[in-house]
Amino acid sequence: SEVEEGEGSSIAYSSTCSGGGPAAGGDRKNDETIVTTPWFSDGAVKEMVTLKGEIEAFGRLQNLTLVERSARTALKDAIHKIAAGFWEGVTVLAYGSFANGMSIPQSTLDLVAENCDLAGFQAFLERLREEGFKVLTSCETANEAFVTMTREGITVSLCLAKDQNASTHLHKHSEKIRRIIKKAPSIPPVYAVLRAVLQQTRHNDTATGGLPSYALLLMITFVSNLVPESRTDPGLLLVQFFHFFGSSPPGIKICPKTAAFEKCKESIIVGDLIDANHNTASGCTRYMQIRAQFAQCGMALEKWSSNRWRGYRGRTPLSSILAYGTLWERCG
Repeated sequence: SEVEEGEGSSIAYSSTCSGGGPAAGGDRKNDETIVTTPWFSDGAVKEMVTLKGEIEAFGRLQNLTLVERSARTALKDAIHKIAAGFWEGVTVLAYGSFANGMSIPQSTLDLVAENCDLAGFQAFLERLREEGFKVLTSCETANEAFVTMTREGITVSLCLAKDQNASTHLHKHSEKIRRIIKKAPSIPPVYAVLRAVLQQTRHNDTATGGLPSYALLLMITFVSNLVPESRTDPGLLLVQFFHFFGSSPPGIKICPKTAAFEKCKESIIVGDLIDANHNTASGCTRYMQIRAQFAQCGMALEKWSSNRWRGYRGRTPLSSILAYGTLWERCG
C-alpha cells in the first residue's frame, strides 16, 4: 500500500491531554496521588499529568548535557588530530543527529573525514587503538573507508573519503532536518520516546534487522505532515504515530512514487529526504515485530485517553510503554 501526504486516519484524542505535568510540592489535596518517574524525578500530581507534558519531560531528560556534548566534541577533535598525522589537509566534520540537534545519549556520533587519500588506512586503525579507541568494524573501498569504534562509552561511525566535498550532501540532510524541527518542535521529544521504546526490545539494532534511527525520524515527520496540529503537540503526534504504523499493512511505502521501489519487496520503504531512490529503512527485516510493538503501545495509550486507569496508583501514560531501567541514572 502506498501512502501519500494528506492520507491517513486519526483516533480520538482529548484536548485535555495537551497540558503540562506540574511537579508535586506546596499545598495539595489528600486524595491526590504523587507519581515519581525518571522524567518526573521530583514527583508530579498524577491527576494533572498529561501525555504532552510527559513526553516533553522525557525529551528534556534525554537531551545531551553540556558534559555529554563536550565529550563528543572532544572525541571528534581527537580523531581529527590522529587523521591529520596521516593525511595533510584532512577535515573531520560531524553530521547526523549530533549535527542537527537530535542526539540522545544512545546516539552514534557520525563523522566524515574529507580529503584522505586512504594510504596508510591500516596504520590509522592501529593508531586509533593506541589512543584508546576500540575498533568494532572497518572496511575499505577504492574511494572510501569506514570505521565503527567506541571510546568512553560513545559509539563513533567514521567515514573517510578521498573527495574533499564528501560532506556536502550530508550537510544538506542536516539543514533540511533542522528546518523540519523548527516547523514541528514536537518531533524531537517524540523521537526520544520512540528510540527508547525500540531500544527496550533491541528493535533499534540495525545489525539484527532493526529500524534505522534516520528512517524512524522520517516516519515521525511523515505523521506530523498527515496531522499538522500534531507539530506542536507531542502527545497527539505519538498517539497518531502508533495508530498509523501499528495498523499499516506490510510493504507500506512512505516515499514519492518512483520506479526504484515499484518491485521492492521489503516490509517498509521510507524514502530519503534528498535521494528519493534510497530506502532509509532498507535491511529492516524485523518490521513486522516492530509494527506489533507499535500497535501494543498504541492500545496502552488509548486506555489512558478514556481515563479508565485514573485509579491505577503510581502509573502514568508513558510508564505504560517504557521501562525505567537505566533512565534513573540520568536524573542523578
